[in-house]
Amino acid sequence: MKKTYQVILSVLLAVLLLSGCVRGEASQESTAPVDTMPTETQQMSQPHKQTDPSETEETTQPQTETEPTQELTTPTEHTHQYSKTVTAPTCTTDGFTTYTCQCGYSYNSNMVPALGHSWSDWETIKDATETESGLKRRTCKVCAAVQEEPIEPGTEPTEHDHQYTAVVTDPTCTAEGYTTYTCACGHSHVDDKVPAKGHAWGEWETTKPATETEPGEKQHTCTVCGVTEKGVIPVECKHEYTQTVTEPTCTTGGFTTYTCTKCNYSYIGNDKPALGHKYGNWVVDSDPTPQAPGSKHRSCEHCGDVQNETIPYTPPTEPTTPPTTEETTQPTEST
Repeated sequence: MKKTYQVILSVLLAVLLLSGCVRGEASQESTAPVDTMPTETQQMSQPHKQTDPSETEETTQPQTETEPTQELTTPTEHTHQYSKTVTAPTCTTDGFTTYTCQCGYSYNSNMVPALGHSWSDWETIKDATETESGLKRRTCKVCAAVQEEPIEPGTEPTEHDHQYTAVVTDPTCTAEGYTTYTCACGHSHVDDKVPAKGHAWGEWETTKPATETEPGEKQHTCTVCGVTEKGVIPVECKHEYTQTVTEPTCTTGGFTTYTCTKCNYSYIGNDKPALGHKYGNWVVDSDPTPQAPGSKHRSCEHCGDVQNETIPYTPPTEPTTPPTTEETTQPTEST
């Protein structure tokens, strides 16, 4: 089919070329001699005369020389044969597959997003104080990238796996004991508190005897820490007391004050309870009326305290039923 199509085209082209040559020869004969024709026209006419027989003889001559002409002008279609190279993703870069042909052409596909860092826990490098910043650090478990951040002043230290050493402080007579735990990072805390032991006092010793007018002094010493505590010895007076009696009232109790005339020492005794009010009879100040209450009072016979009270009143009641009217019959006059 392809050869038949090419033959038909060759025949049509030959016919067109021959008709042009005939017209050219006719014009040569009418206008100019043969030897005055341009060289280019002569050169163009020659190929047509040479190729006409070969193009028109379809059955006698094979078209082996004319068939490859059109195929050489069309580029041959290339089928790529790829080899692939996989680039795995990292913490910060995407992964992909590179496809490369032997002809040099390549492209990337199968994109895989970056994995992102896999951070360890924060480790405190320097604890923050109330006025100075601290420093913390963490490391990527995949690519070993390091990230550091400051710890703001006054911030609690970031938790990490502390490795503590313990220092025990024993309790004393007045101070509690405790254990101080200190990590290599500088963080420390106190725990395991023990109460103070308290003093172990020796016997009292008199340093100044008491008299009838002046108190004495004494002291004792702790057998553990050696601290000394002083005390007072009361006066050794053979008291001679005077008595001052305070009588009870209606609202306050009574008592007796005993005072030594030698050393002025005093104490209170012989307590008596309060008497309580003793009121007289009620005295009516105003009687109640149907419109207002009355009042009355009474007075305490001991202190004159006055107690007032109100006398209630009862308002008049209105009748609930109208009064009955009785019919009066007048006697009939006898005639």
